[in-house]
Amino acid sequence: MTARSQTRCGEYIGVNESRLRQPDPRPEDDAYEYDTEVAVSLVRTLTVLLALLSPQMLRDPGYDLRDRPFLLVCLAVLIFNIGIGYAAYRRLRLPLTRRPGMLAIDLALATLWVSFTGAESKSELFPLYYLITIVAALWFGVSGALLVAALSTFSYTFACFTGSEEVPDVLRVSLGIHVPFLFLVALSVGYLAQAQEAERRRRAEEQRIRSNLQREVEISRGVQKLLIPQTLPQVAGLDIGAKERTSRQAGGGDYYDVFVLEEDKVAICIADVMGKSLSAQSRLPMLKYALHGLVTQHLPPEQVVSHLNALLYDALYPDMPVTLAYAVVDVKRRCLTLCNAGHPPLLRLSGDGVLQGLRADAPMLGLFHPNDPRYQPYQSTTWTLQAGDVLVFYTDGVVEARSPQHEEFGEERLCAIVAQHRDASAQGIAETIVRAVNSFERSRHLDDVTVVVVKLLPQESTGGR
Repeated sequence: MTARSQTRCGEYIGVNESRLRQPDPRPEDDAYEYDTEVAVSLVRTLTVLLALLSPQMLRDPGYDLRDRPFLLVCLAVLIFNIGIGYAAYRRLRLPLTRRPGMLAIDLALATLWVSFTGAESKSELFPLYYLITIVAALWFGVSGALLVAALSTFSYTFACFTGSEEVPDVLRVSLGIHVPFLFLVALSVGYLAQAQEAERRRRAEEQRIRSNLQREVEISRGVQKLLIPQTLPQVAGLDIGAKERTSRQAGGGDYYDVFVLEEDKVAICIADVMGKSLSAQSRLPMLKYALHGLVTQHLPPEQVVSHLNALLYDALYPDMPVTLAYAVVDVKRRCLTLCNAGHPPLLRLSGDGVLQGLRADAPMLGLFHPNDPRYQPYQSTTWTLQAGDVLVFYTDGVVEARSPQHEEFGEERLCAIVAQHRDASAQGIAETIVRAVNSFERSRHLDDVTVVVVKLLPQESTGGR
């Protein structure tokens, strides 16, 4: 069962982490690019229709609808435009040169129109180059817009020289008004387009990060459900309850478990892997199954913790140490033996109402190898218990929870809640503590919260979850 559960945890993490690395099958960037191409195709269609109507609109068109070459050009453009628009609408991938090619065709068409038009109407068609320059700015930014503006100026000048004898008058108007304004449009629209593109990419990246974070949180919750006990054992003379709450950040690292060692002995373990990531949480299965193997040997708490440190040292890394508290409650002898490896102190509310923190501090797991000169052997401490005692194991997410005003929940609030609800069941006390933390931090869930409560009942009583 242990090997199967460990395999399930590994497969769960591996499969879902691979999902995080997979790109979207239809990225937002491509959708944005295709949408602009559809818009440009629509503008091109309107421009061709305008060309067909221009003999009735221009003062000196120089052509009419009976000109076969002109009609053939318009028909070819419409066919080309419909093909491009349909490809963009269906998200079909065209060659990488499609956009430069489309701009080159638009420049050629505008220049041909200017060439066919009479001298008095040439300057009236110059705004066509504004449209082409704006499209270039949207697609290629400032540099592309300036290049197209320069090519437009050259093309317009070429059309004027080849199609009119009144070149000086036409160029005087264009060079004095239209061309400077064309470059101004190229610069302004290009800068705006680049700023918009940067903002769009920033938002898209934020959305991808939020999506990945949400997926990691879902993975974290799924893994944690596989690791923590679904039911707690019923032990005569004890009432045991537990409540956990995962953070909204990825990679919760809290863990707890309860073991029945003998008929009148129970072991409680609570731990927290430092760091909020799936890498940190992936250490929990190793911790759980190493602990399960040691518990069956009925070793004293200090030996269990010492062996855990030696077994997990290489897997934890210096930046992922584990705080852990391992305690054995002997119901018959009314005593508690605790080994605390850097974990928050165990809170004890005695039957006569005295509150105290039971500390047996030792280094966190994974900091020092047993062969390291700085390593100190783990020690345990034993306390005598009495009927009515309430023992509260918790992770640092309880006392370090912060309100929106950055006030810390603290041990005093925790002690007050335990004292106020001491007559409730162990499960009721655990749930009350978690609810209080949620309310204090306005349900922001910045860190994992785990609470295990053990109540020592009179000899004639029995307890359960």
